[in-house]
Amino acid sequence: MKIELKALYKLISKRINHDYKVHRTQTIKKHLQATGSAKKAYKELKPHKSWIGELKNSTKTTQNRSEILKIATEFYKDLYSPPNQSTYELPSRNTEKAIVAFTEEEVAKGIKALKSDKSPGPDRITNEVIKAGSTCLVTPLTRLFNMILTSTNSPRQWSESEICSTKKEILII
Repeated sequence: MKIELKALYKLISKRINHDYKVHRTQTIKKHLQATGSAKKAYKELKPHKSWIGELKNSTKTTQNRSEILKIATEFYKDLYSPPNQSTYELPSRNTEKAIVAFTEEEVAKGIKALKSDKSPGPDRITNEVIKAGSTCLVTPLTRLFNMILTSTNSPRQWSESEICSTKKEILII
């Protein structure tokens, strides 16, 4: 009986592995044909996301996901925020050189070059939204960039970000 169970287990394991290989191959082929890239196939085939199990701050250790995010967010806010400033001061420029203003064509070209499928910043505006509204946004963005260029002050929000740690896994085919 024990030998039969062992043989059955081996047979089942072989068939599961074969089925998994066939499934992986079909998924990768599907995404290669649809998009020309296997990146989304790897995301689809990834069994789970690994998160940080626990995080220790100065007072306690926590395993709660929302507490971990709060601790990490506060750490990076403190790390990257200048003390008591409402704007970030750009380095001073040589005043002898003329400042060349941005053109609407340059801004439109920059918007067009934005990569899709990127995470939005704290304002929750995705690159897809900026691209879709580019005809309406080019003029105000050009004015904004030129105001920043001449004043040498950028909005403080531009130095803010949200940090989300993820564990990278190497997929072997």
